[in-house]
Amino acid sequence: MELSKKNLKSLQVTGTRYEVQLDAPGLIARVSAKGVVRLFFRYSFNGRRYKFTVGTFVGSNLDVLRKIYNDAVSAVSSGIDPQAKRVQERREVEEARFEDSNARSLIQLADEYYENCIHGNNFCRQNSPKTLRDKKGIINREIRHSKIANRNISDITRSDLIQLLMVVNNRGAKVMANRVRAFVSSMFNWAVDISYIDVSPAVRLPSNGEISRTRVLNSSEVKKFWDAIDVIENKDQQCAVRALLLTGQRRNEIATVEAHEIEDGWWTIPEEKSKNGKAHRVYISNEAWPYFWNDEGYVFKSSRANHINRSTLTHIVPEIAEAAGLEDVRCHDLRRTVATFIQSQFGSEIMDEVLNHQKQNKVTAAYGLYDFDKEKKAALIWWNNKLNEIVNGRTSKVISIAA
Repeated sequence: MELSKKNLKSLQVTGTRYEVQLDAPGLIARVSAKGVVRLFFRYSFNGRRYKFTVGTFVGSNLDVLRKIYNDAVSAVSSGIDPQAKRVQERREVEEARFEDSNARSLIQLADEYYENCIHGNNFCRQNSPKTLRDKKGIINREIRHSKIANRNISDITRSDLIQLLMVVNNRGAKVMANRVRAFVSSMFNWAVDISYIDVSPAVRLPSNGEISRTRVLNSSEVKKFWDAIDVIENKDQQCAVRALLLTGQRRNEIATVEAHEIEDGWWTIPEEKSKNGKAHRVYISNEAWPYFWNDEGYVFKSSRANHINRSTLTHIVPEIAEAAGLEDVRCHDLRRTVATFIQSQFGSEIMDEVLNHQKQNKVTAAYGLYDFDKEKKAALIWWNNKLNEIVNGRTSKVISIAA
């Protein structure tokens, strides 16, 4: 068929997509189910077949489309891949837009903001290791591969950022969407502070409502859960879950505990592993020791990596709960359960010390430097004996290890 406005306009809408070969070499017209006509150029380059998008026919742009097609044919004749040429031209245009010293893409801004958060440079507050891990995860998972990652920050709109959050929301990660919202808001406020942009596009971004969980296992549920841990075949994973319930520490800290961190009955969590960036000592009682014992390296090993992953614990705790006939039990609920039992016996201050919670009072945090080792040891010994009583119906020195 001859390439002309009359012929392209005469192509019928059939409700299904079809193609028509035009009289120009390699040129085809594809008609969509709704009647949209797009031109493509099929060509061979270095022994492989390619398809080059010429453009969409709108009735008045045929001369433009014909020129694009002719340029592509000429490029192939000259030994140039027109598709690669187009990509290069677009890259050069994008790079030209960043010649201004303050111009940055979204991912460039995110990486620069993160680097300043490490040491607290250029109006950035120094972040804890946990916060830095969370920010790095958001950058790598949600921003680096987004559609606007390489867009100039001065061109990013509030609508663009809402769409970014919608992508996260649409996969069901509503809490993560809130974390991304907080990150981009802080990042763009920082960009305003250092005059990269004049106005932040991240103003009043919508957020999802969050309800704090209050799930705590009672004594009967604790016993059912403990007994059901045996459904997990992997012994390292079994011990790690039991360690969660014995110590009340965070899943990432349990997953990455190393043998050299345990000495004289105490497990010292280094500051780079703790959420608040402060080293924390956890007493390992006689009841807990059998699950932490290991000669060297990581205590809870994995066949796929050096240690089990925190996400492994996240996934297997609900599996254990289901096997035990318990509803709505997540990994963090075990930590909350330990906290509640200890709080009932020793009060909130000792509970916070056992769990290494951040002190709310800044003066107390700055001047109250007592280590609470004596109280933490007493609380964990009491809890481990209480757990043994719940599980076995009696108090003894060592909780029986599952076969």
